[in-house]
Amino acid sequence: MGDTLQGIRNAIAQKLADFDANAKMALRAIGQAKADKDCELLRLQSQDELRSLKAGLSSTSTALGALNKKAEKLRVEADAAASRPPSVISPSTT
Repeated sequence: MGDTLQGIRNAIAQKLADFDANAKMALRAIGQAKADKDCELLRLQSQDELRSLKAGLSSTSTALGALNKKAEKLRVEADAAASRPPSVISPSTT
C-alpha cells in the first residue's frame, strides 16, 4: 500500500508540476500579448501623429501657395501700373 500511495503522490506531484509549467507559459503569453498590444497602440498613435503633421504641412503649403499667388498678382498689377504713362489729372470744375 505504501508503493500505491507513493505512486499516487508522485502522479499528483507531476500533474501539479505540469500545471505550474503550463500556467507559467500562459502567463508569459498573456504578458507578451499585452506588450504586443501596447506596441501596436503606440505604432497607431505615431501614425496618427505623423498623418496629422503631414496634413498640417500640406495646409501650410496650401496657405503659403495662396499667399505667393496673391503676392505675384499684386506684383503684376504694380508692374502694369508702373509701365503706364502718368495720367493727366484735369482740374475738376465745381
